Amino acid sequence: MPSHEVGLATQQRPLESGAADRIRFPYGTVHWSIIGLHVFWDAWVHERDIVVPLGRVHDSPAIESRAAATYGLVMSGVPFALLGLPRGETVVLDGDGGGLFELEVDDGCVTVRARGGEDASNALRGALPSAVDSLVGRAPDLGEVLQGPAERVEALGQMRRFMMTPGG
Repeated sequence: MPSHEVGLATQQRPLESGAADRIRFPYGTVHWSIIGLHVFWDAWVHERDIVVPLGRVHDSPAIESRAAATYGLVMSGVPFALLGLPRGETVVLDGDGGGLFELEVDDGCVTVRARGGEDASNALRGALPSAVDSLVGRAPDLGEVLQGPAERVEALGQMRRFMMTPGG
């Protein structure tokens, strides 16, 4: 399976700098293509908000599930980027579109590499749909859907905690 990479720069660079491919977003200045991925991810999550409580299957093609997981992990790195904290994490997600995902936050930039079915012995592990749901603040708790050291799971849940605060 091919490797995919999504990067998000959150540095506060004004558009006037000549970076015509960059636009302002709530968490910084990003490449314009991130907006399309954000809209897709938001729609994927909200579709699950509708079909799962109705007891229906969320029938998502593998490429869409992979994109939703990749962007969900990008969002989990945003708090670290905004605080200027480096972070690295490896997550293996099971299910259609799953595989090995590597999150890296460094110098205000969040990068997630999706590497297909590769394995890593030290990775956090869980099912793709429930992990994406939990990362954005849906039930169940991230500690219930990702297996691995509690402190690493807790750190990955920064965005989840923000989304769950009133007004978040």
